[in-house]
Amino acid sequence: MADQGDSLSRTNNPLKEIGELFGNIGWDKSLSELKKEEVLAMAVILKEIEGLEDVCTEERLTELFIKYRGLVKIEAEDIPF
Repeated sequence: MADQGDSLSRTNNPLKEIGELFGNIGWDKSLSELKKEEVLAMAVILKEIEGLEDVCTEERLTELFIKYRGLVKIEAEDIPF
């Protein structure tokens, strides 16, 4: 990780929080360079960041969810927001 003194500030802007998370890990790292610990940290932290629905429409979030999960058919209960 980047400087261990870095921490994520709780803001009302989820995209800023995500950017800070990536900054703490290191913007210059490619995905193949990430350690297991860094991937797990990203998963846990991203899971707790709230407010994306305030930045994007639910329709857009659903489109992105389907596209990047590789799903063809999806039921409403499969969508986590």
